[in-house]
Amino acid sequence: MSIPVVTKEQIKNSLDIWYQFMLNQDFVQSKTLKEEIESKISHIEEDQQILFYYSLLDF
Repeated sequence: MSIPVVTKEQIKNSLDIWYQFMLNQDFVQSKTLKEEIESKISHIEEDQQILFYYSLLDF
């Protein structure tokens, strides 16, 4: 069983895209991407900056 490698840059990019979906009020894409981000964020090394950005978007 292998764990997918997720880089911090990939997460940052996904967070930016998620934010754009929210701004455009694309709720279906936003919800889908949020779920994808949540599954990926558990596979990265803890990074306070990324977790802070995620927290700001997930309120």
